[in-house]
Amino acid sequence: MAYGRMNVDRAAFFTQAELVTYAPTAGDSPAASRLGFLSHAARLIFRAQTGSEWTKRRRWQIETGLATRIAGDATRNSLFNESVATLDVHDPLRTDILHEYFVSPDRFDDFVQACRAIIPQSYQELLNVTLRWVEQDATSLLSYAATGPRIAAVMLFSQEMSARAEVDMQRMNQMLIDAVATIGGTYYLPYRPHARRDQFARTYPRASEFAALKRQLDPGLTLRGGLWATTSRTCEHRHAPKPGLPVSRDPGPCGRAELYPRSQAAGRHTVRHLRAGHLRRRPAPRLSACAAA
Repeated sequence: MAYGRMNVDRAAFFTQAELVTYAPTAGDSPAASRLGFLSHAARLIFRAQTGSEWTKRRRWQIETGLATRIAGDATRNSLFNESVATLDVHDPLRTDILHEYFVSPDRFDDFVQACRAIIPQSYQELLNVTLRWVEQDATSLLSYAATGPRIAAVMLFSQEMSARAEVDMQRMNQMLIDAVATIGGTYYLPYRPHARRDQFARTYPRASEFAALKRQLDPGLTLRGGLWATTSRTCEHRHAPKPGLPVSRDPGPCGRAELYPRSQAAGRHTVRHLRAGHLRRRPAPRLSACAAA
């Protein structure tokens, strides 16, 4: 098992990397355990990176220096036993956003150069990037690695929960997708629906086959979500609700009045009203000097 990491401080952004590998050892595997105090300390350092280039550099020094000296035997269960709450964000004014991009190994340097040109110029705080290997998948219609193996870069951003931060995130995401598409790469679909339709069609050329099969197997489009609405022409039509359910004329995913069951519309209203309420109560977010520069 192996994974990679890269440094994320703006001054030396993506100029250093480390590869962590695990090899089998003899003997019985110990019981799964958690790191306890080390996990608590790691969380404090990880979250302190937001707005602090100094902390980003210190964390990288710890991971590439101290951590390699104190590392010992570990079981796969122990590695997977750590709760996700360890890295949970407690700041009510921020949220975590994931990106993932898949690029051919021989174009990885081009990908790094594109990231260095795009990400540090945004207002977003990149806290971590993990690299993993993805084998070729020539079967799936929406395959991330249709023509060969890929290096996947999983990025964790800390984003302000504000309108301007969302606009900036969408702009940066689309720029990264364009750069990845230029070198024959793809992006992870289930995350934020920021990609334009032309970007989706370019990176997933078998999308029309997928849409045709979807309409064949689910002609009433019973199972659909935001991804389908933003990457297909579904929103150009009105869909009848299930018989017996009250309906609400609520703007659909594309901003057009569509017929939805009231239970679904209420869920969207709740999210929208909560989000709008938060935006009205919050002061204008401050940008760090390094981000503004």
